[in-house]
Amino acid sequence: MAGYTPSISKLPARILGENVELRANDPALWPYIEKLNTDQRAELCEWLKQPQNAETIFSDRANYIRWIEDSIQAEFDIFQRGYWIYSPEKNRMVGTITARIPEDGDVLVLGCIVFPEYRGSGFASAAASALADRAFKNGGVTYACAETTPDNKFSARCLIKAGFREVAGGVCTTSAAFKGKPMRRFIKTPGALPTEWPLAGYMQPR
Repeated sequence: MAGYTPSISKLPARILGENVELRANDPALWPYIEKLNTDQRAELCEWLKQPQNAETIFSDRANYIRWIEDSIQAEFDIFQRGYWIYSPEKNRMVGTITARIPEDGDVLVLGCIVFPEYRGSGFASAAASALADRAFKNGGVTYACAETTPDNKFSARCLIKAGFREVAGGVCTTSAAFKGKPMRRFIKTPGALPTEWPLAGYMQPR
């Protein structure tokens, strides 16, 4: 809507978690990004729904900066912000996490991917917890939500460890990859857990 200032803009460029740091895209991060191997770049671009760009987005600093510039406007347009998940212990980017706050709501929608070789180390749960808690404090949101497919036990465990609680499932209506498929739903809130899924129109009830 005209004149609307998305709550996502209130989130800082750097968020500290238990064993991770969340860092928004910045040209200064290129020394870490160039360390991503071919499989990591391909998986990341697949997750970003840009598989055709796996060899270009992160191929050199110029392309990375160009992608950042494009992403900044795109993220503002859809009220979304992406962060790299950085591990100080490993001195590596171990994955990425996105936060979206729909224009007409006070809900934070999370999406996260951790590269296979770093799974099981608590990075995903630490990132989800840190981002949700900061959004409650600075982002003006009431709920943090995430969905996963029924067979994705890894994501479910990470969300539960991050303080999310499972609520009634639904059918995905937005993602091309999962449209029409059943999904498990998880919510985190600093207050009482809602009795209904707070994303009307985002997911259909079963």
